[in-house]
Amino acid sequence: MTPTAAENRAWDCLRRGASAAAWLALLCLTLSRDIRAEAFSVAFQSTATPPIWGPELPGDGMGGEIVKLLSEAADVRYSIDYIPVARFRRSAASYIVGDPAILTTKKSRFVFPIALFNSSLFYYKPHQAKPLRPQLQDLSGSRLGVLRGTVEDSNYFTSHGIRVEESDSIESLLRMLRKNRIDVCILIRLAGVYEIERIFLDDKNNFAEVAIPGTTRPIAIMLDADTAEGRAVAERYRAVMDKVLMSREYRDIIEKYYGDWGVPGNWFDALKEFEKSYAAGAAD
Repeated sequence: MTPTAAENRAWDCLRRGASAAAWLALLCLTLSRDIRAEAFSVAFQSTATPPIWGPELPGDGMGGEIVKLLSEAADVRYSIDYIPVARFRRSAASYIVGDPAILTTKKSRFVFPIALFNSSLFYYKPHQAKPLRPQLQDLSGSRLGVLRGTVEDSNYFTSHGIRVEESDSIESLLRMLRKNRIDVCILIRLAGVYEIERIFLDDKNNFAEVAIPGTTRPIAIMLDADTAEGRAVAERYRAVMDKVLMSREYRDIIEKYYGDWGVPGNWFDALKEFEKSYAAGAAD
């Protein structure tokens, strides 16, 4: 670590036989630098959603790779702790990565969108007489599978003749589709396709999905806006955000996970819109 100008002056004083006050000044400067460096070690909370997040995935998945790219540029050391989705929704942690919209605990946060996802209806074609459309009238009378904790009020669906069935994993929802225990399920598109190819590769053509319009959401870094440390870490990320998100390294990560789909054409415009939305005061 290169000494600061103040530290060099303190050493010069010592070499000239200055008083013990110089030792104290040097010690304080050194300690303050160490404390500042330690203050930028943060532990994020998230919930496993392969291939976007997951402790068993290389680099913690797409989101983890982007956080690593940003954190290295911002000189922030970090870790990611994974908790169940129902607990994640209620999290009041100082540092979080994921979808801001699903958090139910109101808190002042800096929100930095770093990627996007959307949701689809998945179904098993051998059990469906005709292709589904993402419309309530098509789903009336259906058994709808959702991840536990992702639907706060099932009465909305019940009022339209849709029975909600909860499960603890995407894998179990897809198995329920194959066994005809549910008719359709709502999943993050990237996660649903990933799990079908991982578990049901030989049967993947029997699964179908249809995008739900208007479900594009950001994947974001969220930081406590009420603490000095949170504000300092936010400044670090803010300083590098635009440069990193426009880099070739960032685009390589997105293209790796989206594969044949390719990066949606409006990806960067949508990211900017979410960034403006949260910067304007939607970070609670």
